[in-house]
Amino acid sequence: MLKNDITFETGCYEKDYRYVLTDYNIGNMTEGWHYAFDRIIVLINNVKNIDDAKKRADKLKTIDDYFVVADYEDKALAYFGLTKDDFKDGWNYSATPLVGLYLCETRWLFHCTEDVFPLMDDSVWIQTAMRIIDETDKIFVANPIWDWKHSEAKKETVQETKDWYIGTGFSDQCYLIKSENKDRIDLTTKHYTGLKYPKYAGESFEKKMNAYMRNNGLYRITYKNGAYHHNLDR
Repeated sequence: MLKNDITFETGCYEKDYRYVLTDYNIGNMTEGWHYAFDRIIVLINNVKNIDDAKKRADKLKTIDDYFVVADYEDKALAYFGLTKDDFKDGWNYSATPLVGLYLCETRWLFHCTEDVFPLMDDSVWIQTAMRIIDETDKIFVANPIWDWKHSEAKKETVQETKDWYIGTGFSDQCYLIKSENKDRIDLTTKHYTGLKYPKYAGESFEKKMNAYMRNNGLYRITYKNGAYHHNLDR
């Protein structure tokens, strides 16, 4: 049996790479989850001065590696049987998570957007989520609750336990996924519930993952006792 090795992944863009690519920020992002990640990765996307971004990333002591999304986007698209046109206006929002999933070499991938901050006291949820996903074919992804908004989480809940909401939907803000199954993921389908996702993001990775899960009867589990904050203002 493979060990539960896991990659922590985040991204950065033109507007925020100078802030994201600091040991202070990466340390806050990763240490706040109270988990010893096997690899810590940053994906650099849509940065005008790519040399400057790479110089900053080269100096970081808190990451294991970084990748420039543009260097891998063609291979990632081909791997999932997609083209940029399939995302319509959503490619810029989708390139980072798509390339990240394609590149992931560990069994598990924990992805957080660069504006997610953990509100956690322990790492119990990560280890427990791995076990649940391993043991339950229909559980596909896991995440903590967002900003303690239990009422929102309950809207898509079909069942709940003491610690988890079990429901539909997918968010690209923060998710734990078994990346070793990436060759089974079909991102070419659609589902009517995709109408809930922002129009400006087009046919985004987030929307495509939602469709794949819905069309295959797959669920996510949301941890009730730990949260993350999504900073839309930064």
